[in-house]
Amino acid sequence: MIYLLTTLIKAKLLTEVFSVRIHSRIARNPWARLWYLCRGIDKDGSGNIAIAISAATTMLDCSEKTIYRWLQDGKRVGAFRKYRVRGGLLHVYLGSLFKVCWFLNLKNWGVVSQCPLSEVNAHIRATTTGIVTQKLQQASRYAANKTLAPNYRKQFGTPHPNELLGSDKQSSLKSAEGEIPYVLHKSEKRLFVSRNFLCFGTSQDAVRQELYINSCTVQRHLNILGLERRQLCQKKREYSPLKLALDNEADEFHAIDPHGSGKYTEISYEDFGDTIQFSDGMTYGQQRQIPNVYQTNSEAFRRRFFTTGTKYKTTWLAKCNIYREQYELTTMRAARRKFKYNLKHGVYYNWHSDSFRESERAG
Repeated sequence: MIYLLTTLIKAKLLTEVFSVRIHSRIARNPWARLWYLCRGIDKDGSGNIAIAISAATTMLDCSEKTIYRWLQDGKRVGAFRKYRVRGGLLHVYLGSLFKVCWFLNLKNWGVVSQCPLSEVNAHIRATTTGIVTQKLQQASRYAANKTLAPNYRKQFGTPHPNELLGSDKQSSLKSAEGEIPYVLHKSEKRLFVSRNFLCFGTSQDAVRQELYINSCTVQRHLNILGLERRQLCQKKREYSPLKLALDNEADEFHAIDPHGSGKYTEISYEDFGDTIQFSDGMTYGQQRQIPNVYQTNSEAFRRRFFTTGTKYKTTWLAKCNIYREQYELTTMRAARRKFKYNLKHGVYYNWHSDSFRESERAG
């Protein structure tokens, strides 16, 4: 009884102290929970670990039969080279990341994050959704910043998402957080910005396409993580006549300059039935005067416009979501270069044989 209690206490301490790198295109496999647990415990990098079966079942919250099934499934894809159980102690010989990617036919292991074992073992699939969401948002913010001129980027570049979600107070020079350029109002679920705010972020549909899962699953995972988010809503004077044209089912629309010049602006749309090609104009401070043009679903696009106010009405366009960034992402550039080099030179061709020997060795 004392031995069992000591084992459980050690297992809890291990999950709270140790951390491990998880990969978005591997972590969704059931056996990956056991593989990442072993990799997290293997701090010296030897690839050989010994852990009590009772501790493994406690940390992974599963039965012994599930552990054995994961060991068998993981061995088929190179995650475990071999294993044995003696006296309630599990000895595991781990396979490498490259071997797992080869057997899973992956040329890229996806987004990588350093996460504590406690979080990984509790809800690893939800964590995978969270790190992919953060990576897509970072890529969107980087791309948005690259479109700005250097001087303008330094002064009015896109703020960090945690700045936008840092406080429920309004953006003001009198507040402790200071004023965030072009942010007009914050509500519980929305973030209202003006015309010159450079929009960035990601949508749940983009996360769904990256992970090949259902949109309801993405929503459930984000709720499990409690990931704070707000929908970005932007206003422009051209949106009011554009919404009127949509309501009257016009096939196309080109907005006129609201400042009275009489010229057409770059804000327009063209209806193709199921899809709409929308041009959202240009953001002040761009290096190249190229409008933001994209195609989207017709019905979904119409629902994204809404109006606020009674006497002085304002038309808003609901855009992507802004998510709080709470994960530590890493690139693993050196490992990626080595893996691509090995793939190119056919190093792994004989890995499907029983010997698992390399077919070519660098001379």
